[in-house]
Amino acid sequence: MLQRWGRHSKFILEQATLPSNQPLTLLDSGESIYPLITDLEGDPNAVIQASPNDDFDVLPGNIQMYLAEKALATARNRERRLERVFEEIETDYDYILVDCPPSLGTVTDNALLACRRILIPAPMHQTYTYMITSLLAQIRTLESAFRIGIDIVGVVPVAFVPNADQKEFMAGLQESIPQYLAPTLRRRETVIDDARQSGCSVFSYRPSNSYRAKAQRESQEDYLRLAKFVLNRANGDRHE
Repeated sequence: MLQRWGRHSKFILEQATLPSNQPLTLLDSGESIYPLITDLEGDPNAVIQASPNDDFDVLPGNIQMYLAEKALATARNRERRLERVFEEIETDYDYILVDCPPSLGTVTDNALLACRRILIPAPMHQTYTYMITSLLAQIRTLESAFRIGIDIVGVVPVAFVPNADQKEFMAGLQESIPQYLAPTLRRRETVIDDARQSGCSVFSYRPSNSYRAKAQRESQEDYLRLAKFVLNRANGDRHE
């Protein structure tokens, strides 16, 4: 995605978990990051795989990641296991993107401490306002406990449709967190799900009809705007 608008960058997607509502099906493999963070065993370079249809690598998770919270509960230095994994690979990549569970816990804490930058998806429903508030509170707790800074890159409204309820939700975000508001991702579940099940990103997916082709173009536009926003923020530009 980043390369399609002029950046020649190497990046890796790290799956800290497989969210139960939207599993990511880019690879069919038994390899997983699980033992790397729970047992501190293995070489991350041996687990990393190239995406078969896109120009990025994946450090995959699998069903074992659902057990990670329990496995890390009594582990020493449990919040910084992912950071240790990244120390072995970070010089090989320009960007590392971590896919986190939609919950708070040790796995999410690992991602926050390892990355120090966070992009928050915000499904268009009022209940998620509380969840965002809880996440921001957890970030402040980690910053205080570990004496670090965690940069909120943005809050991304996802699955947007222009109805009255969602317009009201958007207005609330614009009023409460205007400094964090990122470009909106319009609702395009069909093409996203099709691409995921095909093991592709929305950029390499080949739609089966003109309706899906139109949805794909719109999704690509949305994600390119978001990529530009994220890179501008990463480079310190807060006025894009």
